[in-house]
Amino acid sequence: MTDSFKFYLDNIGKFPLLTADQEIELSRRIVAWQELDEQRKEITDPPPLTTAEKRVVRSGERARQQLINSNLRLVVSLARKYANRIQGTGLELADLCQEGCIGLARATEKFDGTRGYKFSTYAYWWIRQSISRSIDHHSRMIRIPTNTIENINRLATWSNQFHQLNGRAPSLQEMADHVERKPEELMMWFERSTPTRSLDALCHEDGSPLMNQIADTSKDSDVVSHVIKSEEEEKLSRAINKLTAREYDVLTRYYSGTKGMPLAHIGAELGICRERTRQIKNRALRKLRLMAAQDHTPPRSSDGLNRFE
Repeated sequence: MTDSFKFYLDNIGKFPLLTADQEIELSRRIVAWQELDEQRKEITDPPPLTTAEKRVVRSGERARQQLINSNLRLVVSLARKYANRIQGTGLELADLCQEGCIGLARATEKFDGTRGYKFSTYAYWWIRQSISRSIDHHSRMIRIPTNTIENINRLATWSNQFHQLNGRAPSLQEMADHVERKPEELMMWFERSTPTRSLDALCHEDGSPLMNQIADTSKDSDVVSHVIKSEEEEKLSRAINKLTAREYDVLTRYYSGTKGMPLAHIGAELGICRERTRQIKNRALRKLRLMAAQDHTPPRSSDGLNRFE
């Protein structure tokens, strides 16, 4: 924890907590400021602010800042709950607090104190959403769209519920039926959710990096090389056997020989267009990748995207 962040934590404790009546009063001042701003936006060439309007703007800005300052401790409290999810992502607790403050600021703009609930209850969900999205965006080398992440998380939750009720994991087709998507699209989701790891990441008990665990092929014995090659061929054979006849035919023609056969020629021989041939080839490759990932990685039941690692 840096000195500047410690200083920040010490300072936010100086702001007093607000009572329910104070939150309502601050909310009214913010709403008045927002209504004035909306009215001026509707005018093509708005006149300068009057003295009374300037007073409303200043009052709204101060109310918004006061509401934010008095709830900064809530942001830190929520950020600490997500500290275990940022390991290895390059994010720090200060980054989560910064993202949480963005959600807090958004909550002040949407809060309606006349509804009868406390601001902290309302702001909790905005802060949590902002922190969660930040972690999802920064935890992977390749960014995944937010809507895709939400779809995968919902599917993972349903998959756990299905396992508890039926005593088994749902099949790919059952998951596709539940979300009303094609199985090929689900396989693409799973591929995107697979985390990336640096080859220099420490992974061994003695602290050595992963690169040191990769054998030097120039020094491998013939016996070891033969065993590894046999295992890989066996895994590939099992995966290929699960392809359809059309998918197998397209792949074998495409990768045959030194250069392979062009998609247009394959389509002509099979009586389909080049684009359809390309779609079949890509679908078959996605299947092989998914089967290979399932073969290498044991099933887990952790939260979120890690359920499909």
